[in-house]
Amino acid sequence: STLLLAGEAGVGKSRLVEEAMRMARDRGMQVLRGACVNIGAAGVPYGPIVEALRELHRDSSPEEMEALVGPSGPDLARLLPSLVGRSDLPEPTAQSQWLQTRLLEAILGLIQRLAGGAPLLLVVEDLHWADPGTRETLTYLVRNLRTDATTLLLTFRSDELHRRHPLLPWLAELERTGRVD
Repeated sequence: STLLLAGEAGVGKSRLVEEAMRMARDRGMQVLRGACVNIGAAGVPYGPIVEALRELHRDSSPEEMEALVGPSGPDLARLLPSLVGRSDLPEPTAQSQWLQTRLLEAILGLIQRLAGGAPLLLVVEDLHWADPGTRETLTYLVRNLRTDATTLLLTFRSDELHRRHPLLPWLAELERTGRVD
């Protein structure tokens, strides 16, 4: 399931998320969290995904990470090189649709492998600062995590959304999927 939590700055979204994370852990769920950061007009590319992966990497043994990353290691290492423990990965010569598709599939596969072990709560906060790559990744996850034991909890500040804010059409697109509460 995907849950959107909107509210003005200071209304208590982060406090509610902390409580949801605590309750999820108490029920045996895995919890990963990342937040978008207000740096520049475009945001930090894949910032909350990298933050969640870094947390997973820190809390997992090398053997667990190898099993979770699987064959997607080189693709995921483009986001977080320490995931595969190698620095000799080739650099892409140009960003292409093919590389984007491989990255989305790698992230989806990792999330599915995680959820195969225990239900997963993936929290992404402050979507009003999300970069296009993060929004595309979340759209891909919402559309493809159908039967996996995964809940996406996404937060944003409603008072930050002016009428030309890039999050508004993205939210409308998510609403059309019928998979968001």
